[in-house]
Amino acid sequence: MHLSSLQNGSDIRGVAMGPQANLTAKAVDSISRAFALWLIDRTPHTIPRVAVGMDARLTGPALKKACIAALADCGLSVIDCGMASTPAMFMTTVSEQT
Repeated sequence: MHLSSLQNGSDIRGVAMGPQANLTAKAVDSISRAFALWLIDRTPHTIPRVAVGMDARLTGPALKKACIAALADCGLSVIDCGMASTPAMFMTTVSEQT
């Protein structure tokens, strides 16, 4: 699978369920690891902290689990926000609270 097929403008979009699924746990693992390496490269003197949330879709828990596992495996500090709205996730970028 070509991960570039999941790029849609500034975000990632794909089919996460059914026979046409291309946004799989494996794809999320690969993308999350690449993001972790990119972030680590840009913050060499700190352990990056990343917040991960999901929406209410059926595939959310499995994809969130894959993302968190990959980020943590790469050494990032991960905050699991559970089910969260986009505005709530935005607030994780401006709030010092964990």
